[in-house]
Amino acid sequence: MSGVDASPWIVAGLLALATFAWRGPRAVTSRRAVGSTDGMGSTGVMGSVGGPRRWAAIVRSWWSRRPSARERARSALVAQTCEALDLCVAGLRAGLDLPAVLDFADAEIGLSAEVRDALRAPPGRLASGQVFRVISQAQELSSSAGVPLAEAWESAAALLREHEGLRRKIAVALAGPRATMRVLTLLPLAGPVVGIVFGIDPWRLYSGSPITVACLGLGLGLLFLGRWWCARLVSRLGLAQALG
Repeated sequence: MSGVDASPWIVAGLLALATFAWRGPRAVTSRRAVGSTDGMGSTGVMGSVGGPRRWAAIVRSWWSRRPSARERARSALVAQTCEALDLCVAGLRAGLDLPAVLDFADAEIGLSAEVRDALRAPPGRLASGQVFRVISQAQELSSSAGVPLAEAWESAAALLREHEGLRRKIAVALAGPRATMRVLTLLPLAGPVVGIVFGIDPWRLYSGSPITVACLGLGLGLLFLGRWWCARLVSRLGLAQALG
């Protein structure tokens, strides 16, 4: 094996890395994550000090925009919002006024700026994001229909927890199809490695003639097309379809 060219290993590793790094169709998000997980916009990244610090900021920004990172940030936002609503409901039922209740919740769990602004927002203000829309609708219900704010916020917390439980059930149900999609994507990319094990030089094999090069390009194109299509199907059958 010492005389085997290492270039096929490099090609296979780069293809596998590109497959795992590709996130599929980019979803449009209507709000930023809790605590601003990326910490900066495009202006902040490009305006940072050059050299390693700039590249480190770019890598952190990209890493925080992964679907798993966005989902963790969204779950943290829901958990903090529900906990804040529970504290506010307890304070309102104890006879405290709204500013005192919000200060108490902030002192207990350290509310993020987004949650604090959503709880302090006047009724009728247009909110962005599902979590903040639920809070806004609860405040509007309390203002227009005379429902006690404690009751409205309690119902909002229960609704958010129900949605979160549904999201988790869907994520568990889709774990199998997603794992199958990843395995089927990696199997063709493992071909060069298998060829090296059996003493075949994949680099010479694939670059031996224009036909093999064309077949290689077509195969890679179909591979990524299939991955994109499977990701689209999983997305349509998943959270967007269930939760609207």
